[in-house]
Amino acid sequence: MNVVEDDEPNCNFVDEHDAIDITESDDGQFSCRVPAPADLHAVVIGKGRATLQKLEKETGTSISVPRKGQGVHEITISGPSESSVSAARTRITILLDSARGRADYTHFLNVPLNTPEMITSMRKFQQNLLSDCVGAAGMSPELLVEPARLHLTLTMLKLLTPEECDHASATLQGCAPGVSALLSGPLNLVLVGLEYMNDDPQAVDVLYAKVEGEGSEVVHRISEHIIQSFIEAGLLGQEEVARQRLLSDDGASNIKLHATLVNSKYRKGRGGKGGKANDTREPFDASTMLDLHSDMPIGSMTVTSIAISAMTGSAHNGGYKHISALRV
Repeated sequence: MNVVEDDEPNCNFVDEHDAIDITESDDGQFSCRVPAPADLHAVVIGKGRATLQKLEKETGTSISVPRKGQGVHEITISGPSESSVSAARTRITILLDSARGRADYTHFLNVPLNTPEMITSMRKFQQNLLSDCVGAAGMSPELLVEPARLHLTLTMLKLLTPEECDHASATLQGCAPGVSALLSGPLNLVLVGLEYMNDDPQAVDVLYAKVEGEGSEVVHRISEHIIQSFIEAGLLGQEEVARQRLLSDDGASNIKLHATLVNSKYRKGRGGKGGKANDTREPFDASTMLDLHSDMPIGSMTVTSIAISAMTGSAHNGGYKHISALRV
């Protein structure tokens, strides 16, 4: 791959599984290969191989799951009849789709904001922010977003195999004609002031900058076009659209462009028993910051790309690694 929770089943890739061909060999045996991300194989095997053995016994099939670490993203089913293989395929598909729904996000579609000028402006803003909030409960420099990672998140993605990454990359690049049709000039954006996502300014988890500028409305329309393309390509299923609130109840776009600047999830030492991470957050008091910076300009830039970025790893400049970027 080049780099530039128990929920109901997530149905992003069900159509793909249903289209899997079952073939018959010369000796009368039937078989098929089910696309299956290696990270999800464990759900088919089960503890002590109990799930796998139950599937084989109840469907009368033999199910071959690659060994861990081989990087093979498929499971092979063989059996004495087409119906037995089909039954096993259906049950494996349900297990995989349910596991996908619980899997962590691996990538995200975003508008990078890390131009040299914006990074400089952001560092200056962060210095002012820290000096103005001395003594604010829960506030710490570690909660600040690294300027080289500044971006507008459009949607989160679960790309679990190289093939899925390639599919997402091709879908993004395929948006080029539609994006070009929406362009009428430079996409100039301005980050202005601070807003928060809860009701109590003294107990905030996330502070973000508002997005303004003459190009903001066009960026919004481009985002809608790309996300709709990802939905149509099967990369965002209905459950993901609902979970991320990408559409309102009437089907209209619900995308809200914002740039996260401070986030309590970056607090070091946030963990549970035995050093295991948990979801417990310690909020911070943002009241002084909001009073002083609610409408203050932070920085401006011209958008040059829309990217698919990996959640893990870093680029040479400290930013996110992109698996694909569409120039705009």
